[in-house]
Amino acid sequence: MNANNNRHYYPLDKWHLIKIVFILHGISALLPWNMLINADSYFVDYKLVRPNQTTTAPFSLDNVDAGLNITEIIHSDLLENYRQNFLPYLSTDPLVIDITHSFIASSLNSSPRSYRIRMNVSFLVQIALFIIMIGLAFIDTSEWPVVFFWITMIIAVLFNTVNGIFQSCIYGFVAKFPMKYINFVTFGFSFSGTIASIFLIVSLMLSPHPRTVALYYFSFATAFMILCYVNEIFLTKNRFFRYYFYGHANQKLAAHDNPLQVQAKNGDLQMDNVNNIIQHENEKNEKMTIKTFKLVWNKCWIQLMNSVLIYFSTFVIFPAIQAAIKPLDSIVEQKFFAPVFCFLFFNTFASIGNYVAERIRRPEPAGLIYLVAIRFLFIPFFLFCNYIPDRRTWPVLIQSDYVYILGSASLAFSNGYASSLAMMYAPKCVPQQYAPISGMMASAAVIIGIIIGVQCSMLFQALIT
Repeated sequence: MNANNNRHYYPLDKWHLIKIVFILHGISALLPWNMLINADSYFVDYKLVRPNQTTTAPFSLDNVDAGLNITEIIHSDLLENYRQNFLPYLSTDPLVIDITHSFIASSLNSSPRSYRIRMNVSFLVQIALFIIMIGLAFIDTSEWPVVFFWITMIIAVLFNTVNGIFQSCIYGFVAKFPMKYINFVTFGFSFSGTIASIFLIVSLMLSPHPRTVALYYFSFATAFMILCYVNEIFLTKNRFFRYYFYGHANQKLAAHDNPLQVQAKNGDLQMDNVNNIIQHENEKNEKMTIKTFKLVWNKCWIQLMNSVLIYFSTFVIFPAIQAAIKPLDSIVEQKFFAPVFCFLFFNTFASIGNYVAERIRRPEPAGLIYLVAIRFLFIPFFLFCNYIPDRRTWPVLIQSDYVYILGSASLAFSNGYASSLAMMYAPKCVPQQYAPISGMMASAAVIIGIIIGVQCSMLFQALIT
């Protein structure tokens, strides 16, 4: 009778609060990067343009002989390069920093206290950086656009420095929870782009001026990050979260007594005392070593490679190629075409894919690679759309915006669905005590796939032109 009682007294996720918080954490993890890439037009068409600039000619002796200022020529050439390749520049260097810090975070102490400290610091730094972005929108940078470009790159690097640690922390501790909770974080990752796209579209509707749009846009992001930080502060007050987050402690509690009964008899202090007693054991069991790394890699390398390939085949297309596809039909105003059918569509349908993966987990882990391989057909599909029409030498074979929109939705849905399966399967391929480490490695695999994809998008641009 006692055994049955204990089995039924595990704490529940009342009102789905932990699900909601994990979704918000997933959103906040990728929101900074999504906010920056969604604001491509603000940077390229407003901030990186020098007023009254009469030449964009590259440096040459003929230009010098013609009396043109050498510094102006060099700066104009640099500025045009930065404008043409803004998204690849924005994505690559920061993501390299991101993956570096993901691996660093994987080797750090994985105790609950360490997780909380790193996450809180990450939130505060990102909020501060968004406030700086708001300040830069106020400042007239038209006389020093190259300097502004590099300030933006530094901010992006700082965002991703804390983000690499933040993401590894999220996947590290969510791996302790039931499998579906991992997918809620992945859902948040995808939905973060939807949030950024909605912020951008609403900002465009509120004001036609790029500077005012940017003020609204980055202010929305700052307010959202503050909301997520407040949720993080109160997270450990939740019994369900504490039960799984302090896993070893609660397993011992479950073997001897009901956690809720202990709570009722002795108050929150009893749970905190037990958590503190087993802190040392948690730190010892979850520490990353070379031997542990090899063991985890041997168990889940297939799912890690699936994650790399999924995100590679997606980010070779999104956002650099997709954002440069121009409309052929008059479905919406041109200024809304990329925000709606590139950014909003991608992130919304990716989120739907995440949700469906929670309900339908097919194919099985061994068969996921076939779905991953099929997705590579999206690369030629988008290259034959109306991509960079003013510079391409290849013919445009897909001459309907409706077909492009269908392809955009399919790319996004399959990315969300397949990535959710890979991220859920990876921690379940290893013994439970190594699940946090596999979660961190899966997070690093995602970033590797994005880096390779973004770099290859530049190669495809050169191929098309």
